[in-house]
Amino acid sequence: MTIQSSRPIRRLIFCGVVLIAAIAIGTAAMVDSFRERALANSNRELENTALLLARHFDQQLEDLEFVQKNPRRVDAFGGDRFARGL
Repeated sequence: MTIQSSRPIRRLIFCGVVLIAAIAIGTAAMVDSFRERALANSNRELENTALLLARHFDQQLEDLEFVQKNPRRVDAFGGDRFARGL
């Protein structure tokens, strides 16, 4: 082999290495992007769940306060039926 015939082979190998590096960098960037989006979605869903739980507990506490302030009204709605076992 002469120097002239090995030059195209070296260029081909160099271009192949550059292409492999570009694919690896592009893949890493896409994986990072997908990871960031997944974390953002999980964070948003966690915040929504926390808000739902807070609203639920607020409603439960309001119901408890109503029962404590108005025991006779609760009995009028049938609260005593549960105490007697229906």
